[in-house]
Amino acid sequence: MRAAALILVATAGPALAQPDLDAPMWSAETRQVRGHVSHDTVALFERTGPGAWNVQFDCQVTDTRSKRWTSHKSVGQGRLHQGFIVGVAGPLGRFILAGDRLSVDSDRCASDVVTFGTGD
Repeated sequence: MRAAALILVATAGPALAQPDLDAPMWSAETRQVRGHVSHDTVALFERTGPGAWNVQFDCQVTDTRSKRWTSHKSVGQGRLHQGFIVGVAGPLGRFILAGDRLSVDSDRCASDVVTFGTGD
């Protein structure tokens, strides 16, 4: 049983412990459940220069009982500031990526611990 779980984790997909900030593209994903509503956020970071990124946000809100969902998308810019990535993503508001935690001003997005990916 333990071996099967390890194989599943090893083949689940490209996840990173920390993003390579010099990579041309990478992603941060998180999920947060509030009551019977699931909030899922994917932020795709595309490097534009040293310490600067264009960021595409896709925040999905799903009612877990009815399975109805809505998606909220926005684009913004992020900059490295004192070890954090901070920025504004249009109507979703300000965001901060601090270590492995993403915080977004909008209640339509999840704010929690992230899983980093390669952006593909």
